[in-house]
Amino acid sequence: MKHKVHMICIFLFIIALLVFKENNTDNIKAFIQNYIETVSIEHEKHKTNVTDKMTAYFYDDENKENADLPEFLLMGPFRNDILIVKNYDIQKVRKLPCKDIDRYSVNVQFTIYDESKENGEYVRDVDYWVVLVNNKFYIYGDDFLKDIFILEKDLDR
Repeated sequence: MKHKVHMICIFLFIIALLVFKENNTDNIKAFIQNYIETVSIEHEKHKTNVTDKMTAYFYDDENKENADLPEFLLMGPFRNDILIVKNYDIQKVRKLPCKDIDRYSVNVQFTIYDESKENGEYVRDVDYWVVLVNNKFYIYGDDFLKDIFILEKDLDR
């Protein structure tokens, strides 16, 4: 009897852990969707890579929040390419192995218009790094900021 109770407790713990993990994944997906939508609107309005409104999403180890840029942005020049995004799909969320803080990699697949391509578009995979600090998500890495991307639905707002 005692063994069965112990097994039931372990089973319930595993279920609770899976439910919590799924909820966190959903929260991260919602955060990334909100971030992408905000960046698109800001890019459409200002035609610049980073705006003040976008910095509210950024995090780095020194400033903690509202940084000028995310902590991990691959070095190199900003491009002034304006990319029109037909649609995007959040592919997967993966927890990164970090001891001190919760970090996640979020893979997003963008379908981008390009008249020079055979079918008029191409797919670009982008990995966003998200960090959870004080129960709030921030963008820790976003190399896609080097381009100005605008969702098709936000054109001529």
